[in-house]
Amino acid sequence: MDNNNGRRNRPAYRSRKLLAYRIGRALSIVVLIAGVLMLILYFEKTTDFLHRNEQAGHRIDAPDKNRPVTEWNGSSFVLRDDLETTLVAGVDSFAAEASPEETGEFHQCDFLYLIVENKTDKTYSTIHINRDTMTTVDVLTSNGKKVRDDEMQIALSFAYGGSFPAQCRNMIKAVRGLLFDIEIDHYVVVTMDSVPVMNNAVGGVTLEIMDDIDEMKKGEVMTLNGDQALRYVRARLEVADNPTNERRMERQSQYISEFSKVFRAKANEDSSFSLRMINEIGDYLKSDCTAKQLADLSNKTATYEQTGAHKLAGESALGSKFMQFRADPDKLKELYVSVFCEKIGK
Repeated sequence: MDNNNGRRNRPAYRSRKLLAYRIGRALSIVVLIAGVLMLILYFEKTTDFLHRNEQAGHRIDAPDKNRPVTEWNGSSFVLRDDLETTLVAGVDSFAAEASPEETGEFHQCDFLYLIVENKTDKTYSTIHINRDTMTTVDVLTSNGKKVRDDEMQIALSFAYGGSFPAQCRNMIKAVRGLLFDIEIDHYVVVTMDSVPVMNNAVGGVTLEIMDDIDEMKKGEVMTLNGDQALRYVRARLEVADNPTNERRMERQSQYISEFSKVFRAKANEDSSFSLRMINEIGDYLKSDCTAKQLADLSNKTATYEQTGAHKLAGESALGSKFMQFRADPDKLKELYVSVFCEKIGK
């Protein structure tokens, strides 16, 4: 009797084991929020898993496909039609706190990162967007009613988006508006609470401290624990020497680079390490993608050549209450043309 049951249960066991294996690669883009593009190399072998998808397989708020002409430096350009874009965001929280008729400044974006894949050339580039960037943002109640639009920090686009998934659409609309109405195909949003989990999973990240932050002193080499890692990548106003988000972005890039090294070493030593980490951070993720889409994105990013890592050029200054980053309009248009457009005519 026991042997027969064992034989009957083996296919189910293998199926569950295969599904668990597939989950690891399909969710590779999650790790990108803490390890950016380098980490996704470890999640290449998956096909099936759906993680809280809003409307899988559908383009989000896609603009008209008319491809308007842009003039730049005496030449004409049109928006490329062979690009695939993914907006990765790190937010404070997913929880809704506003009532149906209220708005609030809860759950701002601490991290905005756009991945732009060129399917023809098999290349990709990235744009790290300063969360203090001033742009037009819609203000919605939690039941989706638009109250107004106003110029504010792009970080508030998620906070003022009402409730999920309208928050993601509102964030996407703000990024599109900033970047000349580009198309954004996918979004992946994780809470910043995932940083301590991932940091501790690799046994801590060692780096040279860039700024005095509590017990972390500039110039010291430290192995950060989870709480320290989160404070290190989030600290801004409490950094006396430079309280701008530009400095925080430098620390984020430094942390991502060092985290990636440790993560690669762990994954090379233990083939199940990536899956265990994914299982630990799964509750911190929301995306519009199906598992197959996430797997495809992972595979392409793993095989495509990176041609650029960009950030917006501009200046930061203290507004009436908060820091404001204003992108240089000429540099912003140059970035748009170089990343998203192709030249037409002579």
